[in-house]
Amino acid sequence: MKDLVFLLLVLAVVLYYSWKKKFEVVYSIFLSGTVGAVLKYLVSSSLSFAEAPPSLQVMVLATLSVFKGWFWLVTLLFFALALDYPLSAVSGLLLGYGVGKWHRMKRKRIVLEKGEIKRKVVHVGSGLVFSVLPFFLDKWIVIILYLTIALVALVLRFIKLPVLDEIVRETKRKSEWTGKGVFYFMLGCILPVYLEQPWIILVLGVGDGLSTLIGRFFGYTPLTEGKTLEGCLAGLVGAWAVARHFYSPSVIPVTIYFLAELLAPIDDNLAIPVALSLLYLI
Repeated sequence: MKDLVFLLLVLAVVLYYSWKKKFEVVYSIFLSGTVGAVLKYLVSSSLSFAEAPPSLQVMVLATLSVFKGWFWLVTLLFFALALDYPLSAVSGLLLGYGVGKWHRMKRKRIVLEKGEIKRKVVHVGSGLVFSVLPFFLDKWIVIILYLTIALVALVLRFIKLPVLDEIVRETKRKSEWTGKGVFYFMLGCILPVYLEQPWIILVLGVGDGLSTLIGRFFGYTPLTEGKTLEGCLAGLVGAWAVARHFYSPSVIPVTIYFLAELLAPIDDNLAIPVALSLLYLI
């Protein structure tokens, strides 16, 4: 019941602030939730601290409390409910508050980067959705569906289609032709689905999304054009968190992911899944 109330509450907040076009708050929820989920996963995997991962619910609500003071009442309620594991509750509270305070400091830049934030939030969400579909639909139906979406995205480069053109433009970079990101992403999804390894799509969504979102605001060490060490490391952690469940030793797909993202001469939405698919073709 507590989990359902939390999910409905966060969904309502996201919808409200999206309607108000205050995307910096939506990004704070996304960042806090993502960082919290990764930390919770990593800590839970440790034998020493398996009982005390940071409370994801407390962390997200504490982040929101920095923006809206009355959320502290809700945060303290969930904090009290999480006190069966005191370290988990306290670490979630401190981490969430820290993310929120950092966000307030970077608020102006976040507003300026809202286009890229929306783009990568959609990217991560797409990775989740398109990696799950193959479990519910026939492989060839999924392949045809993904190929159709890719072709529609390519058509948008030359022809404006009502509604679709506007939606895609909202999530594209200014330097890209309309539909480029969608086109390469969907093409990249086809080979993993054919090989019946949809986890590769999830690696792309989580790893590449985290790489950009962390690199944009925490990246200070440039590696190549548009890439930073901090962003790449965040992407590696995200890729490893997914890959370790599907491939052993996980260092192999993580290394391939890193090299493809850093060195590939083509769009990484296509390069990463194709490179990882080679694990099942060679």
